[in-house]
Amino acid sequence: MQKIKLYIWLLVVAALLSAGGLGVVLFLLRPDSFLNLALFYVLAALLGFFVFMLLGIYIRRLFGQRELYNQYFAVAGRQAVWLALVLTGSLALASQGLFSWINAGFLVGAVIFFEFFLASRHSGPLT
Repeated sequence: MQKIKLYIWLLVVAALLSAGGLGVVLFLLRPDSFLNLALFYVLAALLGFFVFMLLGIYIRRLFGQRELYNQYFAVAGRQAVWLALVLTGSLALASQGLFSWINAGFLVGAVIFFEFFLASRHSGPLT
């Protein structure tokens, strides 16, 4: 249980660091170079990953089985990667003026399809 609390605190610290870095990029750097734009998208993806992972862990702690804490991290991490990709893809579409609900729906549908594809190739029980 102590190791799980340590992991959660590390996730919180990493989320705060990426939020601080994103704030620096938003308020101090100009978006005229490719490096600044890439840094923005990387930090937004990292912040999304950490926040979605923390939310996934806490939702599973509230509504899940009490003895399977280690599996919470695996499932929450996998879903946080997908949600961070959807967030980053939506931000990229919005920056190009291509964001609409239908495009976001296609993006979410592609992620769901890819998750099902990878789950069907996995031979053991899903975690």
